[in-house]
Amino acid sequence: MKKLLLGVACLLGVGVTSAQEPVADRYGDHFSAMFLGLALWQWIGLGILLVLSLLGAGVTQILARRAMRLRERFGHGKFAKPTARSFRRGAGLLVLTFIWYAGMPQLELPRHTALNLQLVAEALTIAGGVLFVLGLWDAVCEVLVGKASNVARAERLLVPVTRKLVRFVIQIIGLLVALGTFGVNVTGLLAGLGIGGLVVALAAKDSVENIFGSLTILFDMPFALGDWVKIDKVEGVVEEINLRSTRIRTFEDSMITLPNSNLIKASVENFGARRFRRQKLSVRFAYDSSPAAIQGFIDTLRAYLEDPATGAMEGRSVVHMNDLTETSIGVLVQCFFEVESYAEELVLREKLMQRILLAAREPKLIFVPAPHPKEVP
Repeated sequence: MKKLLLGVACLLGVGVTSAQEPVADRYGDHFSAMFLGLALWQWIGLGILLVLSLLGAGVTQILARRAMRLRERFGHGKFAKPTARSFRRGAGLLVLTFIWYAGMPQLELPRHTALNLQLVAEALTIAGGVLFVLGLWDAVCEVLVGKASNVARAERLLVPVTRKLVRFVIQIIGLLVALGTFGVNVTGLLAGLGIGGLVVALAAKDSVENIFGSLTILFDMPFALGDWVKIDKVEGVVEEINLRSTRIRTFEDSMITLPNSNLIKASVENFGARRFRRQKLSVRFAYDSSPAAIQGFIDTLRAYLEDPATGAMEGRSVVHMNDLTETSIGVLVQCFFEVESYAEELVLREKLMQRILLAAREPKLIFVPAPHPKEVP
């Protein structure tokens, strides 16, 4: 047992024995017995190294989780579960492979065994590095989104789209590093892709157009997440912007996936970018209505719209008699509400219509239906 403890101490780098003494001689004949090509002390060392590396990875993940909880406790927000999971697992894998690299030279393994284990460790290192960088990048993006959610619509677009582009680049780099680790000639592979790039571009014409479409969204910024848009015949709210397509939730609650290539030539009408919301109503009265009563109705509405509490923009409201047909007199009511959402617009519009109904309760005013377009001479 004493020799085993000495072996653990040597494995951990304590150095209690002479560095010049062969490892096999330190533990005696019993621990030098061979089994499946390795000495017993080497199998024990591999087991101890595995336990230590797993323990280090577990402790690292626990510390990372507590650090995130501490950040949340101080009011800095909470990371999304995929982001936190990627960050923790990446950090754990990196610590695991670090311990493994530090302990393997002490075991004096045969060359082929050491190479195989090193290959596995390198693969885990690449996977851990990719997960760690992805988690770190996602965390940065979430912090930017949290700070920019009420600042500028451009940042609501730049962060999600750039996030996907950078994630794609990180994964490609990780794949190339992994291929190089496993002996693939990455330089030759890239050269081959360059030669066959034209063929690939022709075969994946639609995909290339979609990527250019996503770049169009990124640089031109025709809309952002949450905007109400109309693209050709598609109308709804932008819910997600990907590298290949944009998802729009229609007002019938259906989801339409629109290829980004359509955005290169399509006209995009962004209702979410409106600075104000126009309200245009036509109120019609019968010819039996009193002219004085109609004028009183007009004056009442003008006074109402001049009040800042109504939400109407100052100096841009119009209330005028503007139409005479064979059956009715038309009064145009037009104003502009400076609001940010459709819900706020509906509230102010409802108040305006209620005011119109109250102003039209004069006994000498008679409402008539608006004429059908085909009935207008």
